[in-house]
Amino acid sequence: MPQLLKNYLTLKIVFFLFITLFAKSQVFTDSNLPIVIITTDNGAEIPDEPKIGASMQIVYRGVGLRNYVTDVTNPSYLNYEGRIGIEVRGAGSAGYPQKPFGIETRLDDNITSNNVSILEMPAENDWILLPLYLDTSLMRDYLAYHLSRQLGDYASRGKYVEVVLNGTFQGLYILEEKIKLDKNRVDILELLPTEITVPSLTGGYLVQEDDEGTIRIPHKANTVINPIVIEEPSDYTQTNIDYCKAFLLDVDAICQTSNLANIAVGYPSKIDVYSFYNYMLMTEFMTNPDSYTRSTYYHKDRNGKLVFGPVWDFNIAMGNNSDNGKYNMWEIDYGFFQGPRFLTEIFEEPNFRCHLAKRWQELRQPNKPFDLVKINFTVDSLASVLEEAQIRHFNKWNGLGICQPGTSGCLNENTFLEKIAYLKQFLTNRAQWIDANILPGYTPCSYPTLPNLVINEIMYNPFFVASNTSLGKISAKKQAINATADDYEFIEIKNNETISVDLTGLYFRGGGIVYQFPPNTNIAAGAIIVITSNALEFEARYGFAPFGQFTRDLSNTGEKIILADAMGNIIDEVTYSNQSPWPNAYGKSLELKTSNLDNTLAVNWFQQPVNGGSPGVENVYVAPDPCLEPKNVIINEINYNSLSTSNSGDWVEIYNSEAVSLDLSNWQLKDFDHTFLIPPGTILPAKGYLVICDVPLNFANNNPTVTNYLNVSMNFGLGNGGEIVQLLDQNSCLIDELTFDDVAPWPITPDGQGFTLSLKSPSLDNSLGENWAASTAILGTPGAINFNSALPVKIKDFFGENADTETKLIWLVTDENNINKYEIEWSENAKLFQKIGEILAGKFEKYQFSHESFPQNLNYFRLKILEENGKYFYSKIVVIQNQKENNIIVYPNPATNNINISLNTNYLQSTLTYSLFDQTGKKLISKTFIPQQLNETISTSSLSTGKYFLQIVNNYGQQFYPIIIQK
Repeated sequence: MPQLLKNYLTLKIVFFLFITLFAKSQVFTDSNLPIVIITTDNGAEIPDEPKIGASMQIVYRGVGLRNYVTDVTNPSYLNYEGRIGIEVRGAGSAGYPQKPFGIETRLDDNITSNNVSILEMPAENDWILLPLYLDTSLMRDYLAYHLSRQLGDYASRGKYVEVVLNGTFQGLYILEEKIKLDKNRVDILELLPTEITVPSLTGGYLVQEDDEGTIRIPHKANTVINPIVIEEPSDYTQTNIDYCKAFLLDVDAICQTSNLANIAVGYPSKIDVYSFYNYMLMTEFMTNPDSYTRSTYYHKDRNGKLVFGPVWDFNIAMGNNSDNGKYNMWEIDYGFFQGPRFLTEIFEEPNFRCHLAKRWQELRQPNKPFDLVKINFTVDSLASVLEEAQIRHFNKWNGLGICQPGTSGCLNENTFLEKIAYLKQFLTNRAQWIDANILPGYTPCSYPTLPNLVINEIMYNPFFVASNTSLGKISAKKQAINATADDYEFIEIKNNETISVDLTGLYFRGGGIVYQFPPNTNIAAGAIIVITSNALEFEARYGFAPFGQFTRDLSNTGEKIILADAMGNIIDEVTYSNQSPWPNAYGKSLELKTSNLDNTLAVNWFQQPVNGGSPGVENVYVAPDPCLEPKNVIINEINYNSLSTSNSGDWVEIYNSEAVSLDLSNWQLKDFDHTFLIPPGTILPAKGYLVICDVPLNFANNNPTVTNYLNVSMNFGLGNGGEIVQLLDQNSCLIDELTFDDVAPWPITPDGQGFTLSLKSPSLDNSLGENWAASTAILGTPGAINFNSALPVKIKDFFGENADTETKLIWLVTDENNINKYEIEWSENAKLFQKIGEILAGKFEKYQFSHESFPQNLNYFRLKILEENGKYFYSKIVVIQNQKENNIIVYPNPATNNINISLNTNYLQSTLTYSLFDQTGKKLISKTFIPQQLNETISTSSLSTGKYFLQIVNNYGQQFYPIIIQK
């Protein structure tokens, strides 16, 4: 060991000894970690089961801040304060002095589960307090779960905490998620007791190898049987047991045949092999004796393959067991710890081993999860975080240097630093041994050449509309009464090869949709196929049968879609989103501009303008109208009548709520009769402010600390009695507009009394006087946030959709305090609103309101949010188009010499414009008129064969239709 390192370790040991002696005389009062304080009802002792009632507070001031036990009385510093049910959990670990606990967060009735977010983890109600008694490195479980998530799998999230139970300090724990079915945990479909037939019966299941399991499957040793218990559904029936047993025995039987590696009928058809790579490599690298036999989870989604994981229980892994230091053998070859025999058969199968080695080598690359430099950095970082708390923990449990029961022969490192050094050295030895041994004895294989299949179109958030309206389709079929918008989701795949591609064994890997292509199916050269959520409804809407039907739904906010071959190799991968820079394709679809572009990049996708998308046909990209791309810049503060003694001149502040900076070159700020052109090169930062003033010198003299203003006069003044103000971009697209006033409901003190007209929050509708207030500071807050105090509720999102019979509005909220109710208001012109309903506030994360569909084509909705004190403010306005009324039919398509537009009688009332564009966006034909008949014909005789785009604009909005001309 280098002398410098020896000196460093000596100093650290001396420091720890000093702190230890000091800590022995101290009462636990504060920590750099969150503090969990639990008080059982009447001080009762916590039983094995059932859960008993208790209260819990979690003191957490925030990242990098110190937490104090006395903070328990200050609600501002409490991450959680409420009721819980608590019990001792676990098997062998429950027998040690530091107990593991299962916790259920509850409502005040002490019975009802309460889903809450704890320490920044996703909301749920089932939690675990994991003790660190057996693991004197204090980080084996934490490190294993961290690495598993880096591999792309779900593993229990957790936070280090220090625990006080009934007034007694209990040492260090990890407060973590219990493994269960949940959209943020094991994300598979829930199976109801009434679902007893295929396909519902096929999932979802979460099973675990456990001594009490009722399902028995063969072990590698003939005398041993692996017991498996169904964890979820918790109310499983004998039918569920029979199905799971039959499925697992089928996997085992397949692995005893010569066809075990066949992608159509062998193990690749039954298991998600990629999950087996990750799980086995985690187990082998960590040398966890529990990972094949106990604490071993599998899960299976409906119609899906068997997935290995999540990983669990690593406290005796990484050399912390009766064979301390064992790093030079495969864990799966270790006697009783081998687990089910199908695991050994798969592990030893040459093609699987080849891919396993490939995955291992990927993970060992620099800055990848199994890079030892990266792991050691993580270990050192965790040790630094625990440096203080570990002293109190080991004072409590006297654990350093003592072999725990069942770990005879363990190494007796005497300090926390030595425990950490041993852990790092063990992982180094283990990684190097696997490097040298993962392939020897097996013939190196060549990895497959993957076909050029491209995810070409994604319909993830469809409108719910009648099958024979608004999509340019006519069908005699009826839509199912119980159909939902999700039934019309689809994914389009194009074969970019010049030859046919065999689809046998291909599947969608990971979470999200579930689908495996059937054996002996093909996609022709250059062909396009579609798989959908509901094959019958898809055919009713689009007039042709899809290639297949997937299980589950696509996320409306975005997710990762992975198309893989039977062995898990990625053929294509897209991670889409409904957030910028991705186009928001609500009601439309995401389409790749051309199938030879990189579909991992948002810039290569566009919003298909046609309602319902264009499944099964070539994508036709036409540059969209620039005014259809909203830019979230708003007028946020106005000074229109300064104090005579502190005259800053008139000025307008704008705010950019986008996550990216915007170039404002040649944007325009307009009042009633003047226009100011923003100079070239003006950049408005993300979440930034900019002040545009009439007299820059006066503004600077009165606001000497403000620098984010334009030092160019806008050369017009704002009316002291109010007027219209507009912001337009370089294409003269209207970005924001408001007409302010100096009478109620607009605040009146900004009129000559030294205050400014300030928007309460940038998330509110700034066209409403109720959403504005006078600044709290004389001269306002130019170039900065208007008000530091947050609104009593934050509206994360407010959106809606129109169905055949109802309009549905949904809003997502956070930080809801002192809110009485939400009133829902409707308007046909965005000016005069009327109340149509209300919902009482209940501190929920999601609210939903449904109403009969409105007769108007364009409907405007907003929320009036009323506080307990009678004050109120308004949300943004949501616009919903009545799809039932918007039934233009364009035919034929493909066309030759004419295109016909079929209208209904509603279109005889107002102006209509149609335009035909070529693929470059050049306008070829255009006409504006008031229809006098229900049919309009467009001559295309002068056009050559090719792809075109028809745009129709009227008082119902805009519709777009891709057109093919064939001569």
